[in-house]
Amino acid sequence: METLEKRKLHQSMLSRGPRNDGRIYFGVTTTGIYCRYPDLMEAFQHVRVPVAFDSFEVATSVILSQFVSTERSGENFKKLIFCYSEAVAELILEQLTHSFPSASLLHEVDFAGLGITQAHAAAIRELARLVDEGEIDLPQMSDLESMRAKLLAIKGIGPWTVEVIALRCLCDAKAFPAKDLIVARALEKFGFAADFFGPWRAYLALAICKIQGQLLTKKGKTT
Repeated sequence: METLEKRKLHQSMLSRGPRNDGRIYFGVTTTGIYCRYPDLMEAFQHVRVPVAFDSFEVATSVILSQFVSTERSGENFKKLIFCYSEAVAELILEQLTHSFPSASLLHEVDFAGLGITQAHAAAIRELARLVDEGEIDLPQMSDLESMRAKLLAIKGIGPWTVEVIALRCLCDAKAFPAKDLIVARALEKFGFAADFFGPWRAYLALAICKIQGQLLTKKGKTT
């Protein structure tokens, strides 16, 4: 129950939301982004660093998304869940039929027949082992730099994966996946350096992804 209450507390944290933090809004307006890039400014006002309910689950999904399409990673993630998890006895929501497998279970499986690459499987097993043995903990209030170093030491996890895990699991406002293709193209388009926006770069990454998602949605509707 204590763990659940802590998760609820983390989910309710809004202090890092740009609409609730004057430093975010001030930093954006003084750079002139509001005038030059209205779409980006609008996106800034509607994003905040996400908080994961189950950080191990989200970190696993991030590993599976390396070097594959969104559709492929989603399919593999579903296969993993249905293969190694148990059905929920009492449904809270109709869509939530299975709980995510525990770290103690996943660090012993081989993922055979699921279409998961050996590199992904090895990285997930090692992360699961470290989580299960208490060497890695993924709460939102972790020592961010220490956690980054531990994650990067896992074979099969590179800088992009570490940054995305930091953004989605550790609530790190500094996280910035500069190697991400969409983010890199946006930096070039807007003429921003990778260190632009300093300790609040996660908001820039989220705003970029939000705009790209909107463009893809509009494109899908017109085709």
